[in-house]
Amino acid sequence: MRPNAFANMFVGAGLLYFYQHHIGSFDKASVQRALEAWGMSVAFRTPKQIAALYASNGVLIGTFAPSYVEGRPAITKYFIDLQQKEDLRVHFDSLHVQLHGEIAIASGNYTFTWKEEMQSRGANARFSFALEKKGGKAYILNHHSSLVPS
Repeated sequence: MRPNAFANMFVGAGLLYFYQHHIGSFDKASVQRALEAWGMSVAFRTPKQIAALYASNGVLIGTFAPSYVEGRPAITKYFIDLQQKEDLRVHFDSLHVQLHGEIAIASGNYTFTWKEEMQSRGANARFSFALEKKGGKAYILNHHSSLVPS
């Protein structure tokens, strides 16, 4: 276990708790907080906590995956595999939010950065998240991410 992994589990768990237990009606700020919780979980390398942000039958079309995955176990595996990218981070560059009652759709661009063979690497991607508020909690129903064409 990496030196900060234990501390990261607690911080990630706190973000997950806040995100899933303090969501009121969807507004742009609550959607932005949900995406920040997702991004922090990616940075903290907590695949099970990331997958918990998705609906049990959530669908992920990942930036670095050849096909889609469905359900928390498959989403967890995707993020475990993604941990091969050392010091992976995500930065949201733009965000557009559409509110539809218990459903929110967020789309925009983000940048992934990581280390590879002692060099900094990066990838610009575009995303769409569909979130549903259910039982006072918000879950990611669908998440599509793809590299921005050159």
